Amino acid sequence: MPSGDSDAYIYHVMRHTDDYHNGGSETEIRGTYVTLKEANAAARVDLTKDWSMDFFDTYEVEVEDGMVSVTAECPEGEVMNVYVERKAAPNLVGSRAKGTKEKKAAEPVRALKEVWIIMQTDYAHHTDEEGRSDIACSTAYESVREANKAAREVLCDACGVEDEDELEAEVELEEQNRESATKGYVGYATVYEDDRHQIKVEVRKLAVKHAVAGTKRRSASGSDTTAKKKRKIEAEEVIDISSDD
Repeated sequence: MPSGDSDAYIYHVMRHTDDYHNGGSETEIRGTYVTLKEANAAARVDLTKDWSMDFFDTYEVEVEDGMVSVTAECPEGEVMNVYVERKAAPNLVGSRAKGTKEKKAAEPVRALKEVWIIMQTDYAHHTDEEGRSDIACSTAYESVREANKAAREVLCDACGVEDEDELEAEVELEEQNRESATKGYVGYATVYEDDRHQIKVEVRKLAVKHAVAGTKRRSASGSDTTAKKKRKIEAEEVIDISSDD
């Protein structure tokens, strides 16, 4: 997997927590970034923004295929893992109508204001309230309509059925926003498997905030300089995430 930045990808910083003392686990999307460099920087400081380094019993940082992974053990038994997931960005060219030169041109990922992704949560039993969540799509989507259609296919695959007709006929379903052009799809399938009781597939909107362009600053000699190229980008300044409730 390439380690360099690319306008063809976006990067999600994930935090997964296993509570071995009380039981249960939780997975969160901590942020979505347009470059791997920014995502790695955010992953490195994600835990230390909430706790001091001295709080953890162990704290290990690894880099695999260019992506940072942080594993930390907490005093009360939790194990926290912060890692980066690379996903294909929306096909901005294919989603534009043909016509003017501007519409034919590829719009860079940095111009995205929001993307839609598909999350899958597996619940081990009927009393499992947290479940185990993962990003279930190989790409992000520019429109909720595209994401909703793909989410139905993800649910079919998770349930082990070949098509939507079989899904509706053989699986106990509860669905919301299936045909919506504004709201994300939410589907629950009860499967009664040995290690999995229910599957939830949902479409989420991630709001993308971009770093502010370089601003002028006064040098020691009194002349104006632009910090655009050398300016350090802080993680919280780059991209944030919000869900469309």
